[in-house]
Amino acid sequence: MWSFWLVNLITCIVVGAMLGRQFNQGSRIDSDVDLSEITSDTINIFVEEDQFSEAITIGDLRINDESLIVNKVRLNIKKSKTPDFKLTQRTRSRGKSQQEASQLAKTVNYDYKIESNTLNFPANFMLLKGEKWRGQNVEFILEVPEGKTIKLNKHASYSLNNFDYAENNRTPWRYNENQWQMGSEGMTCLDCPKPTDLDAFYDFSDFENLSIDGKMKVYVDRGDYKIRLSGKDRYKDKVDFFKVGKTLNVTTELDHSRDISLYVTMPSLKGFTSDETEDIRIRGFKEKTMSIRNEGRQDIKAHIEVDSLLLSLRGSQEVDVKGVGKYLRADLKKGADLDAEHFEVQHAKIVAERRSNINVAVTETLQQTLDEDAKISVDGDPVIIEN
Repeated sequence: MWSFWLVNLITCIVVGAMLGRQFNQGSRIDSDVDLSEITSDTINIFVEEDQFSEAITIGDLRINDESLIVNKVRLNIKKSKTPDFKLTQRTRSRGKSQQEASQLAKTVNYDYKIESNTLNFPANFMLLKGEKWRGQNVEFILEVPEGKTIKLNKHASYSLNNFDYAENNRTPWRYNENQWQMGSEGMTCLDCPKPTDLDAFYDFSDFENLSIDGKMKVYVDRGDYKIRLSGKDRYKDKVDFFKVGKTLNVTTELDHSRDISLYVTMPSLKGFTSDETEDIRIRGFKEKTMSIRNEGRQDIKAHIEVDSLLLSLRGSQEVDVKGVGKYLRADLKKGADLDAEHFEVQHAKIVAERRSNINVAVTETLQQTLDEDAKISVDGDPVIIEN
């Protein structure tokens, strides 16, 4: 019996190592999209409804009889440095060599359309039977000049990966089908609902840590102290706030995040802890050190500048970090995934288990402790130290 299990274990290790080598290298291709036929100061961004929702789903992949459908299409909205709109298509792929990764990226066929002042994007792209899947994904970066506007449909807001919106403003993930204008500090919603009796404001200050416990959506931005809770009174009454030292604690026993949204602006964020909340977005902070501890199935998107970033992630979640850093330490358990490909650091230490997937960009040294189910992709050419 022991010999049977040993043979199976060795087989799994060998197969896993062989599969891992197929994703060993990464390639990125950027191409400018011609927007010359758009003459309006407003661009409508329309993402089509997913036509393959009934197909078998595995992560970001769906499978039908003839093809593999990839849902990894993302939109980024940022401020333009010129007076014109600019759109860049960024296609990525992995491969066993740089040459293969580049070739696979080049063969991705994603058919977007430009009609009048509207950008039409399919929700996904397909790899035909026989084509290799090596983590291909497509990202569009739209640069919007100051004073010009965009309008997102509902599905476009779902595809947003990053959105350069002004501090203390509404967010496009909650308010779509609205017009957004680029200003000096980022995008501002021109026709979103004004604060109503659905919004309650709380007077707390002098805190630098946040602890969130319970089902609510959370948006944290850098700025002067301001706390807003959005939802019906019967739900707001079930949310408690209390401050201990430099930590603001927010707790609720609500069952559904759709009932309540929390918006916090604060000058500095040193530590963030969340337990069984819902999706979280953190943006704009510039810190020497920051720690993020997340337990549960909620996802986090963070766009930050932090010299030393410490992550402790536990549960089936995806954490997406973008920005600038020097050192990254990440401890991932129970299937947590980390995408820090756009958070380049000099040094990193990664500890991961239980089917975690990790993407990092490291230039000098990478210490890694991975169990046999964890997979890591590395951009850069660091010295790798196996523990």
